[in-house]
Order: sequence, then structure tokens, then C-alpha cells
Amino acid sequence: MSTTTTEQRREDTMRKIRALLAKANDRAVTPEESEVFQAKADELMTKFAISEWELIKTGRITTAPIQRSVDMSWYRNAEIDSDVRNYLWAMMQSVYRHARCIPVSTQYDGRTIKCVGYPGDMDYADLLFTSLMFQLTRATNPQIDPDLGWYENAVQLREAGLQWKEIIRRMHLAGKLPQKYEEAGWDSRWTYVNMSETVKRRYGRFAQHHATYRRSFASGFVYKVADRLAKMRADAEHSTTKDDNPYAVVVRDVRETVLAFMHEQFPESAAKARGSGGGRVAQRAFDFKAAQKGSQAGEQADLFGHTDKRVANKRGELES
Repeated sequence: MSTTTTEQRREDTMRKIRALLAKANDRAVTPEESEVFQAKADELMTKFAISEWELIKTGRITTAPIQRSVDMSWYRNAEIDSDVRNYLWAMMQSVYRHARCIPVSTQYDGRTIKCVGYPGDMDYADLLFTSLMFQLTRATNPQIDPDLGWYENAVQLREAGLQWKEIIRRMHLAGKLPQKYEEAGWDSRWTYVNMSETVKRRYGRFAQHHATYRRSFASGFVYKVADRLAKMRADAEHSTTKDDNPYAVVVRDVRETVLAFMHEQFPESAAKARGSGGGRVAQRAFDFKAAQKGSQAGEQADLFGHTDKRVANKRGELES
């Protein structure tokens, strides 16, 4: 089988996966239908990895592990809290390990990091991490919900740590600000004082700063995603008691081959790359309520790598 044919098979597989995930993320489908589409997408990716490995082992294709420079410019984005960047780095490692790839932590040059793995697995890891990164960054900066009233929107934004002036500005632009505040001047001090005091009397005291909310939310999100990925691997490996499911054998062989390739390419990095490598998050203010919300968002996150055109085209906005 030629290299061109192999690449075409990989592209065809990824296209089918994206189509299934587009259906899974369609708001018109039920949660149960969404789960079916997601399961099919994951099954398709697993079958592709197994079939490709079998072709490699029988000598029908010559695909080998590669090293690739993966963009990490988001790690230097000053608009993202340093602790959130560390959580993103931990999530990146979880995702790449799940996809049978290895990020070589000592090969980070400030903009990119070297990763090793098979081409299809690298594509899948990049697709999945990009999707999760944008799900997390969007969730830590909630927007006006057109289906909620002004009070519910104000509470949601304030719980996320946004300042009242920014909350009022967003509600004004979205047409959600009560008429009396619009008539008094949406940017007037009276509107600022009256609206904030009205919400505080009904809700209570808002204690958290936006940075605290984002750190805490990111913590819950990332750890829940890592837990879900681990359970997915355990379930797949547990099902290999059936003779027709060679998942565990393939994963073992692929990981051994990728690890050997990494040792060959980066012998000085091998020991560190085998470690957990996660960034250390300083002991700072923590919002357990935000962490719980992050965990809930991580539970609902799309782990099958759906990245729509809007997200794909705007990746540079986050990284600039």
C-alpha cells in the first residue's frame, strides 16, 4: 500500500469522524442520540489505529513514528492566567498520552514543543486538545444567555468574577439590561450602584475575583477530563477479553514503539518525558463552587475532538 493511499485513508477517516461529531454536537439531537454519534466516532478512530498497526506489522505499509512541532503559543498568552496555562499544559499531556503520543517536555522552545507518535494519532491528539482548550477558555468567560432573564445573567457573570461595569456593558450590548437602567444611562453611576445593590440583596455577597474563578474552574475541568480519558482507556482495555478486540495489544505495541523512537530522537529527554511533567500550580485563592462547575463542564465536554470551522479559524485569536 503506497504512502499516498495511507494518507488518503487517514484523511478519509478524519473526515468521517468530523461528520459524526458534527451530528453529535447538533442541538437538534437528543443527549442519547449525541452519545451514539460520539461512540461511533471513537470506535471509528480505534478501528483505524488497529488496522493501521496491523498493516505496519505485516509490512504492507511503512508508516513510522514521527516527531512534530506542536504549537504552544497559548502558553505565553498574558491574557490567560499562569495557573490556567499550567492546567492547560496538564490537559495537553493527558490528551496526547490518551492518543498514544508523547510530548517531550524538555523540547519546548517558547513557541512549540516536540511531540512524537504516529501521524494519525498526532492528528487526533491535536484535534481533541484544540477542541478541549477552546471549550475550557469559552467556559471560563461566560457570555450573555439569551434564554435567561437579566437577573439570572447578572448572577452568572458575577459568579464568574466579572466586574459590574463589564457585566452592565455586556447586558447593554445584548439588549438584556432592564429599561429603567437604559433610560437612566447604561454607563451611569446610578445604574452601576442600583443594579449591583439590587442583585446583591437578592443573591448575597459575591466573593471571588475573576482570576480565582478561572483557576478553580480550570482545575475542576481538567481533572474531570483526565478522569474520563482514563476510564475510556480502562473500558477499552477491559473489553479486550474478546478475541476480536486487539485494542490492548495494539496500544502496548504502539506505545513501546513510540517510546523507543523518542529515546532515539531525544535520549537526553527520555527520563523526564516518561514522568508526569505537569506544571506546578501555586497555592492561591480557590473557589470550590467554581471547581465544581468546572468538573461538571468537564463531564459534559466533547472528548471526541469536534472542532467546528469557527473554532478552527479563530485559534490564532487565543494564541496572539
